[in-house]
Amino acid sequence: PAAEPAPPHLAPPSAAPMPAGDPWPSLQQELERQVELAVANNERRPAPLGRWLSEDLILHANEVCGSVARQAAQLVQVPESTFRRQLEKASAHAANGVQVRSDSWATVRPLIRKVVEKGGQKEGKDGNLLDRSRHTLLRCVRSKVGGRTAAAASLMGVTPMTYKRWLADQESRS
Repeated sequence: PAAEPAPPHLAPPSAAPMPAGDPWPSLQQELERQVELAVANNERRPAPLGRWLSEDLILHANEVCGSVARQAAQLVQVPESTFRRQLEKASAHAANGVQVRSDSWATVRPLIRKVVEKGGQKEGKDGNLLDRSRHTLLRCVRSKVGGRTAAAASLMGVTPMTYKRWLADQESRS
């Protein structure tokens, strides 16, 4: 989809160099901006930011690991079969032109790459980069969209039922 200009109250992304250290706060800040942009555009069907996030994370992990799925799966901290399945799906979307992103998403990709390069340095659930990135975006969507389940689910790229399940899971972890 063609990118629409950002509403005036939304600041453009910073052109400053990416800070060293933990990339997660920068990723969260940029995801919040992406959600604000998507909500401000007031589209009937908002961009599936959650799908974009997970696909780009998988594709970057594959690239960083030289297309060695076992290493990429370990980096992302997911089972190799899960990684391969998601890589196949993301690659098919890219090959079929389904991987179209808004122009503003270009500011997210370097942050995703930084997260992947740092790898799942935490053990346990927080080490799984797919889960951690999903939970990060879920918090952003929830804070910006509130109780509008259909819009929130669309932003996450899932059904309303899945979105509600993710919310319940996130609340039980808190």
